[in-house]
Amino acid sequence: MDATPASSPDQPAGPNRLGPIAYAATTLYVDDLEASMAWYRRTLGLEPASVSHDEFAYARYRVGDLVFVLEPASAATDPHDSGRTGAAALNLVVQREPATIRAELLEDGVPCTDLKASPRFETFLVRDPDGHRIYVTKPRPRRDPWVGA
Repeated sequence: MDATPASSPDQPAGPNRLGPIAYAATTLYVDDLEASMAWYRRTLGLEPASVSHDEFAYARYRVGDLVFVLEPASAATDPHDSGRTGAAALNLVVQREPATIRAELLEDGVPCTDLKASPRFETFLVRDPDGHRIYVTKPRPRRDPWVGA
């Protein structure tokens, strides 16, 4: 029997400090979320897989193996360039705790935004050397409305 301990989501194996990545999504920043959703519906026939209208409004689409998100530019996590539409970001949906990953990156001198939380996820943002936004995000477990109500 192999005595090597199995890696857990909070202990990444090898050089991948993010741990397992459930999926990656691209965010497209828009001026008006409702108008953009209507355009994608009318023009491309696409319906969002989920929509959030809380303080972190977005519409998430699944198209084949691609996941993309429409997000109001004004709601971007990083205020730098937050009013600019036409920009995009990469979202890495991880299984490790974003706070742990963020602390490790900060310890290595990598600038990160503050950790943001909504009822649906926790996230922070780093930028690559060219300034591209990379969100590190973990969905929060969904609460059963019939339990603890």
